[in-house]
Amino acid sequence: MRLSEIMSQMGLERYAEAGLLIFFAIFLLVAVRAFLLTSKDEHASAARIPLGRETFASNARDSQS
Repeated sequence: MRLSEIMSQMGLERYAEAGLLIFFAIFLLVAVRAFLLTSKDEHASAARIPLGRETFASNARDSQS
């Protein structure tokens, strides 16, 4: 008996299907949260995070130490 025959008889395809469904459900939740439940102000403030002076100054100090 070959390994491929043994694996096909074990019925493991359900685990792959379950994993795909879980991934898809989480993806949908994240997409809904990002596009529908978040205000424009929250997006704008998150977009400015890398450009903040405090963050830049603290990173510059850390790299000099």
